[in-house]
Amino acid sequence: MDTEEAEKTFWVIEVADNGIGFEQRDAERIFNVFTRLHGNMQYRGTGVSLSITRKIIENHNGCIIARSEVDKGSVFSACFPT
Repeated sequence: MDTEEAEKTFWVIEVADNGIGFEQRDAERIFNVFTRLHGNMQYRGTGVSLSITRKIIENHNGCIIARSEVDKGSVFSACFPT
């Protein structure tokens, strides 16, 4: 990151839940299209929502970060430049 990049200010929107969570090692992988960490019999879904969310945020020059612990929930932080 260059000096100009480091001096930027951002709006940060965080969404937290107390759901099933996931292993932190999967934090980047969950943003890949059609990626699911659990079978469809356990939890419904297509595995596209987070990849679409990341693409929208990146199209606005932002980024998204996921932090989680199994059985303790997750926090998703979306950062947008001001």
